[in-house]
Amino acid sequence: NDKAAFKYLDFGKGAKRFVVKARALKGGTINIRIGGVEGKIIGTVKIPIQGENAGFESYSCSIEKTIGKQAIYLEFVGESNEDNLFDIDSFLFN
Repeated sequence: NDKAAFKYLDFGKGAKRFVVKARALKGGTINIRIGGVEGKIIGTVKIPIQGENAGFESYSCSIEKTIGKQAIYLEFVGESNEDNLFDIDSFLFN
């Protein structure tokens, strides 16, 4: 599983939702972790298989309310440890 770390994200008074704009190649899941690589999972979004010619689509999930400055880790999980699960254009918390 690959991961991406984002330290010092400022959630201000709070966020309850994660939205990602992605193009799924093989599909998979994004686990949103807080505090560390093995931190608590506060949300999970599934990115279904679309294929190589697919465009970017928006996917979202609820997350546990998160406030203040936090370290967030996105964990990309696929079937059978495959590579190239999806391309990410952007993401946001709101």
